[in-house]
Amino acid sequence: MPEDLIEAIVDKTKLESYGISMNQLYQAVSNNNRVIPAGFQDTGTGRFAVNVPSVFSSLEDIETLPIKVSGTSVVTLKDVADVSLTFKDRGGYSRINGQQSLALDIKKRIGTNIIDTVTDIRKMVEDKIESFPEGVDVNFVRDDSKFALQMISELQGNVLTSIALVMIVVLAALGFRTSMLVGMAIPFSYLFALLVLLILDKEFNFMVMFGMLISMGMTIDGSIVVTEYADRKLAEGMNRIEAYTAAATRMFWPVLSSTTTTLIAFTPLMFMPGFGAFIRDMPITVFCVLVGSLLYSLIFAPILGAMFGGLAKQSEAEINYMKSAARISGLLKNSQIKDSHKDCDRVQDAYCFRCGPQVHGPAIEALIESRRILEIEINSATDNPLVFVNEGKVDIISGGNFHGQNLAIASDNLAIICHEIAVISERRINQILDPQWSNLSAFLTNKEGLESGLMIIQYVAAAIISELHLLANPATTSNVPVSMGKEDHVSMGATGTYRSLTSSKYLSQVLANELICATEALERLNESPGLGVAKIKDWVRTKVDKLDGDKSLTKECEELSISIINGEMSEIFR
Repeated sequence: MPEDLIEAIVDKTKLESYGISMNQLYQAVSNNNRVIPAGFQDTGTGRFAVNVPSVFSSLEDIETLPIKVSGTSVVTLKDVADVSLTFKDRGGYSRINGQQSLALDIKKRIGTNIIDTVTDIRKMVEDKIESFPEGVDVNFVRDDSKFALQMISELQGNVLTSIALVMIVVLAALGFRTSMLVGMAIPFSYLFALLVLLILDKEFNFMVMFGMLISMGMTIDGSIVVTEYADRKLAEGMNRIEAYTAAATRMFWPVLSSTTTTLIAFTPLMFMPGFGAFIRDMPITVFCVLVGSLLYSLIFAPILGAMFGGLAKQSEAEINYMKSAARISGLLKNSQIKDSHKDCDRVQDAYCFRCGPQVHGPAIEALIESRRILEIEINSATDNPLVFVNEGKVDIISGGNFHGQNLAIASDNLAIICHEIAVISERRINQILDPQWSNLSAFLTNKEGLESGLMIIQYVAAAIISELHLLANPATTSNVPVSMGKEDHVSMGATGTYRSLTSSKYLSQVLANELICATEALERLNESPGLGVAKIKDWVRTKVDKLDGDKSLTKECEELSISIINGEMSEIFR
């Protein structure tokens, strides 16, 4: 739209006839159209300024502007010039597709959102277009919001691709459950950052998205550290709550210091002067995202892990191997005996030492499965028939939930476990009593050749293992049909479970014999055992005295066996 203009064409001959110079004319015009201060008015309760307006309000005011006064004669502007309303000369012409047009160049204010601005303008035009004259077409040209949307769309695609790649790597490394726990750090950190940016009244621009892209990989670092530590504790036998509590506590300072170091590196960029102000939104976004990831890894990830977490990718067998190995390693902590074997001339130990976790791991797995089956069955309805009453209607159903085949098979597994644990225990007894392996006196005698030492202890263990071997035969295969053929296949579960109870008692006796032999051997070494082993040795000594000559150890073996069954040995570690 052309700008309004007041045009005055001065007649020089009239100026000369009135004796008016161009400077006088200029001064007369420039000294008018002003607001003139007229002092102050004091009302007693306040003081305010008084101004006298002397501004042009119409074309007539301009035409009657006094230029020169001589006596009673007044020369006005219209006496020496022709005054009219007009428009400024065109500085250019607007054409769209070769057609004449009226162009409106609309610019957004600094700090406003170009996409929102263009959207509001288009909506405004749509609301008013029906009132436009016929033949008027509206076109939008040089729409910079399209370029902004395209850039945002490309960057969004890059962000989503990066998220997908990160999740694939985490899933491959940590397994489904743990990867979901770690991956939740990305949306949590982003939402936290966007919330903070909203509170700070920051717009969502290219620099914000670029900051999100830069910080993406760093958002999961703390969560990976915490979940990995928790996985290790889970493998050692801790429950979820204990494992993730320990992880949050133990990893607090490492995660905090690591994240703080990164935050410090980005902090100077937030205060860059001059052109650097253009990129301030990027470090601010990175700062907010990393603070969100810190909160998630130390607070929310442990909470979610305690509720839904689990071990990473290991199979159940590997997990149980790890539990057994971790327990053995814990018992040997600070062991001088272990350290003394670093440079010994023995190439390998026997399987009963080397393969302990590989034997105990499957046993732990079978015990866990047997407990699961027992918990289900003990809370199930096994009556026959089953009677259901619903609104006066009675249904009587004869079924077979009482059969107990799963419990019978579990009892067979338990008997086999007892046999295997007892066998590997007896082999360790043999290693202790054989001077070829222990470098101690034969059978740990005080007077070789005159005393039998702990020889009979091994005899008892060997005899018990012979019985365990017989008891390890499956009871489920001993089915005998009864009741005129109606009960033609029974589980033999009652026989099997009683047999397993007997096997567990026999196992405790073998383990008690091993503890007696191991305690006696440890006290004949110069090096001290591990902290856990020392606790067990001291506990055994409360039940069994030191060997000072041949004597019957029946009473001591039985008491120690009963203590093992009652869980007293486990209590010393609580």
